[in-house]
Amino acid sequence: MAEDTHSRGNNGKFCRGIAGAERDAQAAHLRAQGLSYRQVAEALGYADASGAFKSVQRALSAVPAEAVAELRAVEAARLDELTRRAWAVVDKTHLVVAANGRVVEGPDGQPLIDDAPTLHALDRLLKIAERRARLFGLDAAKKYEVRQQVVTLDAIDAAIADLRRQLDEYPAPDVAEER
Repeated sequence: MAEDTHSRGNNGKFCRGIAGAERDAQAAHLRAQGLSYRQVAEALGYADASGAFKSVQRALSAVPAEAVAELRAVEAARLDELTRRAWAVVDKTHLVVAANGRVVEGPDGQPLIDDAPTLHALDRLLKIAERRARLFGLDAAKKYEVRQQVVTLDAIDAAIADLRRQLDEYPAPDVAEER
């Protein structure tokens, strides 16, 4: 049987053991080499890509800043390549093509322009930009407004008295009429 990757600490909670830390580091190393999470999962025996993803995330939170910077640089280079490819799609002219493979012409005899590929590429560029912002922590922290209301016993007693006054304004139902 394989070594335990987790054990219980003095507080009864699970903590990562040496074997688990090594496996997480190996997952991060494979990911930095360009393997997909699915490939990392297959290489290290995880059930699926989500296990490999969690392993890489644990490694990133535990490794020295230099190694995280290296992985960020690799991810940034990948995002740069995706950005370059998406812009190549945006820069091209796309024509409307009929089901029979012929280019569709407008009433003026000129080929119709298909904006869908350009719009899809722009949408992809937006997603790449969002991923880059998350990778480098560029998004501003969200601010939440917390409102606190102090309720005293006097306020509760006043509300109860007000409800009693409102109930007294309505006539009592006649039990005989309801049957």
